[in-house]
Amino acid sequence: MVIKSTVGAGDSMVAAIIFQISKDNFSGVDLLRWGLAGSAATFSQPGTKLGRRIHIHEFLKRVEVTRF
Repeated sequence: MVIKSTVGAGDSMVAAIIFQISKDNFSGVDLLRWGLAGSAATFSQPGTKLGRRIHIHEFLKRVEVTRF
């Protein structure tokens, strides 16, 4: 992935996590995956554009969480 901008990536992470919390059926792994996908979606957009739902779902397919 090419990072086009970091503007709003933290906000996107928080928004994706809150979205999952609002669903009442989540795990810590889900929160992490959604947060990372939300940030990555925004990283992939130029300037101040935020990642859209379609982008988040594309990144969500690629995010893997491994426990140590």
